[in-house]
Amino acid sequence: MLQKISLGLFLAAFIFLTGCDKKDASTQSQKQNEEFLASLPDYNENQFHKKIMEMQNDANQQSLKENGQQNQATANPQTSEKTNSQDKKNRDSQAKEADEQEEETSNKDKDNNDEDEEEEEEDEEEEQKWETYENKKYGYSFSYPQNARINQEKDSCTTVEFECGFIAISPDSEKARDCYKIEEKAKKEKEKTESINIEGDIYEAQGKMLYKDDNDSVDFEFLQIELNNGMFIKYGSCDLKKKDISYQQYLRKKRNLIGTLISFEK
Repeated sequence: MLQKISLGLFLAAFIFLTGCDKKDASTQSQKQNEEFLASLPDYNENQFHKKIMEMQNDANQQSLKENGQQNQATANPQTSEKTNSQDKKNRDSQAKEADEQEEETSNKDKDNNDEDEEEEEEDEEEEQKWETYENKKYGYSFSYPQNARINQEKDSCTTVEFECGFIAISPDSEKARDCYKIEEKAKKEKEKTESINIEGDIYEAQGKMLYKDDNDSVDFEFLQIELNNGMFIKYGSCDLKKKDISYQQYLRKKRNLIGTLISFEK
């Protein structure tokens, strides 16, 4: 019976003591507590203080452990900064990958559009009707697309004009000087050569590409061939800058121009 009473009193005393703020407890209150405990039956002061000290030590250790974890986080800001930096790098990397995928998709769409445009132009070429021009005075003929324009100047100069290209045919090199004069001015120019098959003979056409600006966009090209029979042929593009046509667009249209050249017969 006394043991139960002692245990109950022990717990009551513990609750009373732990409820007090250790920092604000004065010497006087500690003395009153001790006198109160000494008046209790079966009270063993040494054992009670020992138990209280053990429990206080456990509480202090737990508090120190929590404070130590907080101090460690505060004392190592570099770890937090490294983590934030790594997170930012990951986000930047993901954003970059997304941009690259979007750019790749855009380029594929552009390539597909270019291919579709080329296929449409090829279909248009196949559907175009070709006609035949014949010059009885000089005894030559050639085929040309129906939408091309034929101009005749005193039988000595025949020109064929396309959407963005031309062909000029003269009976000899002397008359060719006045046939479709080219007086284009440019800031820079580059030599150009290409092979043309006319009536089974391979001719090396020679000419220039002209650049009116400092960029790398070709604004005009012209080439010329002297045939084995002495006839002279000039051909090339219109002023691409004035027509607002790119050089690549001209090259796709140039297939009709080449088709006219290789159909030449004398």
